[in-house]
Amino acid sequence: MNLMVDLVAQFGHIDIYLFDQLLRGRISSDMRIIDAGCGGGRNLIYFLKNGFDIFAVDSDEANVVKQDLAARIGDASHFLCIVGKETYRSAWMAWEIRKAIELRKKLVAAKTDSIYNSPTAMQGVGASWSTMFNFDSIKKAMN
Repeated sequence: MNLMVDLVAQFGHIDIYLFDQLLRGRISSDMRIIDAGCGGGRNLIYFLKNGFDIFAVDSDEANVVKQDLAARIGDASHFLCIVGKETYRSAWMAWEIRKAIELRKKLVAAKTDSIYNSPTAMQGVGASWSTMFNFDSIKKAMN
């Protein structure tokens, strides 16, 4: 078997950004994962094979997802927005940010690359911004 076949068997047709986060050790099995808008579930294979606590839904279940996310945001003390290349275009992320503001959560944001655009909903709302995309910087922004 060649390397590509082995990787596909282990990870499925995972998004390259998510694969990079796994390789860097930024996702661990003690985390709870929400995949909103999972479609056919191409990013779920690795997590399901490795016993992660995962909640996945597609847009057909939008109201159910929003209710669950609102409850989870409500239970949290902080709302962390990881800003990737396309985050600023995400209606889901905008909704989550607005919900966190409504629920008076401390907003924290971190860009995976400084050139990425910030979500409009995150601008001018008193969010703390991490200066780098690493654990220590994000932790500092949360305090």
